[in-house]
Amino acid sequence: MKTNIKNFKLSIYYVLVIFLLVIIKPDFQSQLDSYYLAFYSIICIFSLIFHFSFFAKVYSNWFRIDVLFLIGFGIVHFQWPIMYSLSGINPELISRVWVDEMYVVYGTWLSTIGIIFWLLGFSTFNTVNQSNSTELSFKYSKLLYFTIFTFIIFLLTAGNDFLSGGVYKGSGGTASGGGISVYFGLLFSICIILLTTIVVLDNRKFYSGNIFRWFFNLDYLYLIVFFSYLTIFLFIGDRGGPVSLILSLFVLIGYFIRPIKLRELTFFIVFGSLFLTLISLGRGESSGFGIIQSGFDNFNLSSGYDTTLELANSVRTLFKSLTEVPQNHDYFYGLLWVSDILAPIPFAQSAFLKFTNIPSHELGSAGYITYITFGSGATSGEGSSLIADIYLNFSLGGVCFFMFLLGLFFKKVNNNLILNNSIKWIIIGIFIASFSLYFSRSGLFVTFRPMIWGILFYYLLVTKFKIL
Repeated sequence: MKTNIKNFKLSIYYVLVIFLLVIIKPDFQSQLDSYYLAFYSIICIFSLIFHFSFFAKVYSNWFRIDVLFLIGFGIVHFQWPIMYSLSGINPELISRVWVDEMYVVYGTWLSTIGIIFWLLGFSTFNTVNQSNSTELSFKYSKLLYFTIFTFIIFLLTAGNDFLSGGVYKGSGGTASGGGISVYFGLLFSICIILLTTIVVLDNRKFYSGNIFRWFFNLDYLYLIVFFSYLTIFLFIGDRGGPVSLILSLFVLIGYFIRPIKLRELTFFIVFGSLFLTLISLGRGESSGFGIIQSGFDNFNLSSGYDTTLELANSVRTLFKSLTEVPQNHDYFYGLLWVSDILAPIPFAQSAFLKFTNIPSHELGSAGYITYITFGSGATSGEGSSLIADIYLNFSLGGVCFFMFLLGLFFKKVNNNLILNNSIKWIIIGIFIASFSLYFSRSGLFVTFRPMIWGILFYYLLVTKFKIL
């Protein structure tokens, strides 16, 4: 049976915080003020503590999609405001991060009200904390072989620059290979996460208390692909795909195998951030085992926040957006979501551009922010962030409305992961999990294509059986 827990007190708290934020809303342009940044940051911190404290009484598992999303959001949108206001620490490249100091206070306020609306949305649905006892079994050999096939084709077509890590050493290429390898890489990245989901669900009944023994007794072909992928990509210096896969695996373990405790989550984040920092520092000089040694040689940990600067610096995309819209360009009213919404349909984006004559950089917030930052001849991307993506499309009202809906969506997904009664919602949840830490440095619909393709591949390549 399921247990429904009402979140009325949480909702009341968030509504009161929203009223407070409306009362103390800053001007769109205002002087950089550490007191305002500290106040908004403290509101965010206390609201997150309130959220985590409430659900710690409900869930024993800490490796949840809401926890990972909130950690990522906090780093992206609040690490620099907190460091500046509470510690007096400025970004090393201050003009690169702040962009224009006149918009920092409003941008931080916008991020604060956005996350409060997300928390309100998450607390609106009743909380489920007891799962369905139905066990699932799958026949997934077609998915397994298709995953292996896409991985092999990707490696054969990726090119030497990618496989040697040359893209990170200035020799050219892209971080996803080139030509046809991009598409096989995308197929593989979706299939390996879907395969991980199916393999874990199919073997959950064999868990007997030792997580390592259980894991290494999974399908041996799957384990070969799993470790080959992690080894090759980390030795190249590519972190994105391996991080998504590891997040998916641990979220599956936390929801379906055994709860992951707070101290285990903390260790995972601290160790993971340090390890990924070493790869980032070393990939420009070495590959293979040497990448870690080069990372150590270049490593200089002056404070704990150094390991998350790459995420934290993404807040510049929000400040850049505020300097441009609506002063120099009207809001886009959903146009910047077209690219991600059309992404599940092959060639739909190019067809849309052909028939509309809209500039390609106006089909996504990352492309638009790159354009207003570097111009039309940009050789690298600037990226985006969640609040910037929504703001550029629908202004302040859109941030409040869509962050509320996103919170509702996360709660719906979280409840269905716990209930374990819909494979479609489980697949959606795991693809959300794979992007959870990085969701806040992306657009609102960043997971749309992986979710759609994941469900499609499941119905084409997997057969499900119920075991009562």
